[in-house]
Amino acid sequence: MKHVDPSAKMSARQVRRREKLPQDGREAADRLERLEKVLRETMRPDVPTFDVNSVQGADFAEWTYTEGLGFLLVSTQSVEINARLIDEAAAWPGTPEVDYAGQMASSLTDKWRLDAGNGLSTGSKVFFPPGGNFGWIVNTDNVLRAFGLDPAWLLKPHPVTSDDDVREAKRTFGVMRILHRDTSGMRALRSAEVVGYTTASEMGLVAMAAGKPVVDFTKFEFEHRGRYYPFYRAIRQSPEDPRAVLNRILNCPWSGAVHLDMDNEEAGKRFRLYKEKSLELRASFRPLVPLAQGPIPSPQPPS
Repeated sequence: MKHVDPSAKMSARQVRRREKLPQDGREAADRLERLEKVLRETMRPDVPTFDVNSVQGADFAEWTYTEGLGFLLVSTQSVEINARLIDEAAAWPGTPEVDYAGQMASSLTDKWRLDAGNGLSTGSKVFFPPGGNFGWIVNTDNVLRAFGLDPAWLLKPHPVTSDDDVREAKRTFGVMRILHRDTSGMRALRSAEVVGYTTASEMGLVAMAAGKPVVDFTKFEFEHRGRYYPFYRAIRQSPEDPRAVLNRILNCPWSGAVHLDMDNEEAGKRFRLYKEKSLELRASFRPLVPLAQGPIPSPQPPS
C-alpha cells in the first residue's frame, strides 16, 4: 500500500491555521475548500499536497497545489515538468474566452486581510519581497543598488515577515522607505509606477496584468525555486504582451489553473486534463539512467 504523509491530507484551511497565517483576504476559503474536494477526487489514488515546494526530478511521483491569482493552481513536484507544461500552455492554440488578466488588474484583492492604507506619492516604485522563510531567493545586491541609486523605491514587507526582519529592513533602507507590513499590497501595487518582485510572488504577474513596468529582484541561481517561476519564464520567453500570455495560460484547459468560481464539473475536467498532460510530459522526459547515489564502489578482490 502506498504510504501517504498525514500532512498531505490537510486542507488549505487546516494548513493556514496550523501555520498561524493571516486571515484570508479574498474570502476564498470556502471556494478553495470546494475545489480541493474536486481535485482530490479527480487525482485519486494520488494525494496532492497543499503549498509545498517542488523538489523532485522529471520522474516526479507527487503533485501539489496552492491558491494564487484568484485560482487554484496545481503543479507537479518537478520544476522541470512545471516549466515545460506552462511553456506549452503559453502556446495553447485555443481562443481565450475570459480576460483573466483584466480581472486580475482591476479587481484582485489582497491574499491576506490587510488594511487599506494610504495611496503612494507620484512616481513611487515598490518592491514586494517574500516572507523571511524565502528571503534567500532575493538578489540582495540588486535590491541594495536599486534603493541606493533611486530614492523612489519603497519596500512593502510580506504580511508574514517577522518583527526582526522588518527592523532590519528599516535599518538598511530607512524607516520612511518601509511600508507597514499590514498595508494593502494590492493598493500599493496599483498606486506604484514600477513594481519589484521575485518568482516566489504573484505580485509581479498582477503588475504585468495591469500593464506596469516591473523589475525582477530574484537571485538567478534560485529563481526556479519560486512557485510562479514557470509563469514568469513563459512570459520572458514570449515576444507577446504579458497579458496575452497570461490569458492563454489561464484559459488553457490543461494548464492546472482553475478559477475559484469555476463550477465542479468544469473544474474536474480541467484537473483530469492537467494530470494527463503532466503524466505525458513525465513519460517524455523521465531519465533513462538514474543518478548515481554516492561514490562508485571499488572493485572487490576475488575471494
